[in-house]
Amino acid sequence: MMNTTQKNKVVVTGIGIMSPIGTGIDAFWESLVNGKSGISEITRFNTERYPTRIAGEISDFIPEEHMPEDLANSLCRYSQLGLSAVSMAVQDAGLNFGNINT
Repeated sequence: MMNTTQKNKVVVTGIGIMSPIGTGIDAFWESLVNGKSGISEITRFNTERYPTRIAGEISDFIPEEHMPEDLANSLCRYSQLGLSAVSMAVQDAGLNFGNINT
């Protein structure tokens, strides 16, 4: 019987990166070691009403490369990015949910 005061532990075993300098570990790492900046003028929306015109946008992200199109269409961009990063981390960790015992 498990002790109810014992806390479950979580171990991070994989990496998933959605970043202005690269989507995925390899693209991110290559940009990082080459000193690439992900900061530039904002292109995703009109910035006239805002005090800044620069940001770190994730411009190379194509949701359908990470999830079915119907799922991508049902999610906001933030959820698409988060789900894609989680999916990459699970894949990087080599997890198979069929083998996980809860």
